[in-house]
Order: sequence, then structure tokens, then C-alpha cells
Amino acid sequence: MTLRERFLKVPNGKLPDRVPVTLFIKDSGHFLNQMYPDIGPWELEALQLKVIELRKQLGVDVFVRMLFCADDSFH
Repeated sequence: MTLRERFLKVPNGKLPDRVPVTLFIKDSGHFLNQMYPDIGPWELEALQLKVIELRKQLGVDVFVRMLFCADDSFH
């Protein structure tokens, strides 16, 4: 069952196969800098792709947060 199917079952009064689970990994955070030191902290697209890759490897659902350039004032 896909993440979308899981989310659409509940409002229709049906039970999903499991509770959707994801990791909260900040795309420019310390964890990713430790795991992938070759990717700079401002390479947001590369970091988000690594988050998606990690989530798929661990078998959890992928929630993509669209926060591109949310902290541009800090550059």
C-alpha cells in the first residue's frame, strides 16, 4: 500500500495496512552533515534527495517538505 492509499483510507472509514511513519530529518541539519560531509549545508536539493534515499532504505514513508529557501535571510 502506498502512502497516498494509507492517507485516503482513513477519511473513508477504512483501516490502512499500517500507521504512516516517517523520520523528521531537517534537510540542512547536523545528521546529514555527519552522514554526507561532501554535500554542503546549502545544497538543499541534494540534501533532500539524500533524506528521501534514507527513508526508502529504512522502509518508512516519504513526506517531502517543500521548504526551499525558507531561510534565505541567513545566507
